[in-house]
Amino acid sequence: MSSKHDAVVIGAGHNGLTCAAYLAKAGLSVLVLDAYDRIGGMSTSEELTLPGFQSDVHAVGYQFANLSPTPEELRLGEHGFELIRPNPNMVHAFPDGTCVGLFRTVEETCESIAQFSRRDASTWKSIFEGYLEQKEIFTAAVTAHPVTRLEHSVI
Repeated sequence: MSSKHDAVVIGAGHNGLTCAAYLAKAGLSVLVLDAYDRIGGMSTSEELTLPGFQSDVHAVGYQFANLSPTPEELRLGEHGFELIRPNPNMVHAFPDGTCVGLFRTVEETCESIAQFSRRDASTWKSIFEGYLEQKEIFTAAVTAHPVTRLEHSVI
C-alpha cells in the first residue's frame, strides 16, 4: 500500500465511497478509512433474520439512489452493486401481529394503510400524488451539484 495519497476519505458509507469513487475517477490516489467492519453505509444489506433473507439495514432513504445518476455514472453495476427493489419496500410489524407496508404501487400501499384508517390511506394517496407532480423538481434538487459560496452569494 502506498503511503502517499492525494486524498483521504474518512467514512466508507455510501457518501464517502461516492466521493472517493469520483476522486479516483478524476485520477487521484484515494485512501478510504472506516471503523465499521462493512463498507457501504446505507447501501448495505445483511443476513440478519433468517438464512438467505437479506435485510435492508439502514437503507430506507437509499431508495433515492433510484433518482440519482451516480450508480450509472460510476458503472457500479459492473462492480456487483445492485439496488434491491423489494415489494413491499418497507413493513412495520406491530406486537399484535398486524403490519402496515409501503408497496411499489400506491394502490397496494393504500390497501395496507386502510386496514387501520381509510382516512390515512386517502391522505397517503394525496401526498403521493403531490410527490409525483413534483418529482422532477425534487429529483433535480437532490441530484444537483452543490453551489460554491460565490455562486450562492450571486443567487
